[in-house]
Amino acid sequence: MPDSDLTTALGGACRTQRVTLPAGERTWTVLDPGHRVVEPAEQYLEYLRMLGRSPNTVKSYARAFALWWQFLDAYELAWDAVTIEDLGRFLGWLRSGDEPGLASIERRPARFSEGTVALRLQAVCSLYRYHHFNGVEAPRASMSVCSPAGTPTSRCSSTSRAGGAMSAESCASRGRDRRRRQRSRRSR
Repeated sequence: MPDSDLTTALGGACRTQRVTLPAGERTWTVLDPGHRVVEPAEQYLEYLRMLGRSPNTVKSYARAFALWWQFLDAYELAWDAVTIEDLGRFLGWLRSGDEPGLASIERRPARFSEGTVALRLQAVCSLYRYHHFNGVEAPRASMSVCSPAGTPTSRCSSTSRAGGAMSAESCASRGRDRRRRQRSRRSR
């Protein structure tokens, strides 16, 4: 059954679709407006399945990719030719839902929480890293938005909105420090 909350008034209605595999397992995929599987997304989702990730994780990533391909369709962008500006526009689009060429000045609740926006960006970054490491010439923009450990720098952007600015380098450093502390706790 499709996720109707992922369709918009825009012409492109990429969506997630639940699929039952021959062995009876249920999983998720992403369909384009023509009801065809979005291959770059499916390749990464299959990778997650092969790693044994939870079906809920696969579903969450599929939802993020459906939103990403909706955005790409709405702004007439090729998935393998995005710029850093396009990724920034994606974040704004996730927050507001405004169609291309429109910007609402009306105060309204955010479309997604900042945590959800960060998770969606993390999924998109993971997709680009996967394809980059598998020989697809991924745009530099997608690789530069994520720190080496894969933490989207937008998480620090949401921190800077709450109070002092934080550079991407500081954000990456903060993430590395946190991971070191976590490893240290596990080894005790």
